[in-house]
Amino acid sequence: MSGSKSKASNTPNFPATRGGATPVASKIAKMAAASSGASDTPDTFSMSQLVSELEKQRASLRKDMSELIQESVKPLQSSVDALRETVNQFNKRLVAAETLAGDNFERITSTEKNSGNTTDPE
Repeated sequence: MSGSKSKASNTPNFPATRGGATPVASKIAKMAAASSGASDTPDTFSMSQLVSELEKQRASLRKDMSELIQESVKPLQSSVDALRETVNQFNKRLVAAETLAGDNFERITSTEKNSGNTTDPE
C-alpha cells in the first residue's frame, strides 16, 4: 500500500497523505479559489490543473483500495482452500465407509442365504 507515497513523489506540488488529506485539501482549496478569480492566494492554478490533480488522486486511491482488498482477501482465500481440502478428505472417507458398509451388507446377506439360517420370530 505504498502506492500513494510513490505517487506523492511523482506530484511534488500535491502530496497524498493517508492519515489526513490536509495537504491535498489545502492545495485543492487554493486551486479552487484561484479558478474562481480570488486574488489572495499567491499560487494560481487552472481548472485543468485541478481536474488533473483530482484524477491523479482518484487513480491513486483506486489503486490503494484495490491493493488493500486483495491483501485482505488472501487470508480468507487460504482459509477457504484449507476448508475445501478438509471437506474433500471427509468426503473421501465417507465414500470409503459407505462402500465398506455396502460390502459388509452383501456379505451378511450372502452368508445368511448360504447357511440356511432363517430366524423365525416365533
